[in-house]
Amino acid sequence: MFHLAFAKVKIDNCNYSEIEADYVCSTMMRRLRLLLFPFSILYHGITALRNWAYNKGWLRSFEFTVPVIGVGNLKVGGTGKTPMVEYLARHYLQNKEQVGILSRGYKRKTKGFVLAGDQSTTLELGDEPMQYHSKFGGKVAVAVGEDRAFCIPMLLTERPQISRLILDDIFQHRTVKPHANILLTEFYDLFTHDLLLPAGNLRESRVGAQRADIIVVTKCPVDLKESDFHNVTKEIQQYCQAKTPIFFTTVVYGQPEWLPYGQPIGENRFFGFSGIAQPKPFKDYLNNAFDLAGFQSFGDHHQYAEKEIVRLIEQAKQTGADLITTEKDATRLTGFSEVLKNTGVYYLPMEIRFLKDEDQFWELLEELISQLE
Repeated sequence: MFHLAFAKVKIDNCNYSEIEADYVCSTMMRRLRLLLFPFSILYHGITALRNWAYNKGWLRSFEFTVPVIGVGNLKVGGTGKTPMVEYLARHYLQNKEQVGILSRGYKRKTKGFVLAGDQSTTLELGDEPMQYHSKFGGKVAVAVGEDRAFCIPMLLTERPQISRLILDDIFQHRTVKPHANILLTEFYDLFTHDLLLPAGNLRESRVGAQRADIIVVTKCPVDLKESDFHNVTKEIQQYCQAKTPIFFTTVVYGQPEWLPYGQPIGENRFFGFSGIAQPKPFKDYLNNAFDLAGFQSFGDHHQYAEKEIVRLIEQAKQTGADLITTEKDATRLTGFSEVLKNTGVYYLPMEIRFLKDEDQFWELLEELISQLE
């Protein structure tokens, strides 16, 4: 069974010194980044000129005959693209569609077009594509490539039966024009509150949201009030097309899944670790749902070294706990099976769930795709 997760702090058992340190650190970082605001103005000029050239048709966007669904965001870091891609793929598989997923393959050690196969690794594909491949196996054609417009024909040549192609992290890659463009933004970190790089985390101006066919607010609290639906919708609508539909989703965590490395020693006692952009919701959920002995955060898409894994094992054993990580991080542990053979290692699967209007979401998506036919 899956459990609904909230992105809230459990105040009763919180460590106030840790919260104060985080607050001071984040405040200092915000002030330092604001000093970079002049460079954000320059960055805005460059990205605005590029988007203007695409809008005018001076730079070409390619369309394809197979339905293409794009998933992306306006900011760097995690907004829930991976669970959204999986959600789309799972739905299409249930409806007997032949699904393909094309991703850049961030931080992989290969270049160019790579189609996932039986011997593929995270180093070849990147962690998100490897997660897709591990989860769906041969049921979904997973490929990576920097130039999406170049790689789509290659993927369709290898897998001509594909009837739905999902593009992961495509919003700024305007060489491809999806038939449905889904833009994600986090409830607690809306793009409407952010600034352009390097002063903020936006890859382009907020008005880029006008290119979205659908906007999904992710990681919402499950008990969202009607006033919250209304206020967030009104705030986003300042930047998108007036009729752009806005949907709301929450995060659903499953039961811990054991990785076939070693033997578990704890009973719902875990030492957590992760290398993702936004570790706090994951850590908060572990702290609320289990006996959390400790937690270690690494940088986004972190490639673990053996000495780091050994240190994590030592910390877990010292506290009588098993290790637990995210599903994405689990794809980076396959090369450490020998090191991990004497400890218990789990990952926590996650999915998204619509708070309301899920049927309308699919009706709209199919309407957008049907315009192709």
